[in-house]
Amino acid sequence: MKIGGEYRIDHIRRNHFILFGEEVHVGRPYMEKLLDSMSTAVSRALERIALLSGILMKEPLITTMKEQVEKRVRQIEV
Repeated sequence: MKIGGEYRIDHIRRNHFILFGEEVHVGRPYMEKLLDSMSTAVSRALERIALLSGILMKEPLITTMKEQVEKRVRQIEV
């Protein structure tokens, strides 16, 4: 499946999601708001995971997961 003309998951950026929205007849303002909302939700979820790290999992695993997800979110936001 392609998103905004891109098949390679590691190449998909914010503009690809905007293009995808246009392809499925969803307006740009809505897509912008949706992407911002998702980015905020991911950040909040990562904060919650970090708080639970000492209880549920080993700290290094949680830290690595958090760093990798944040890295990918930053890539997509470009």
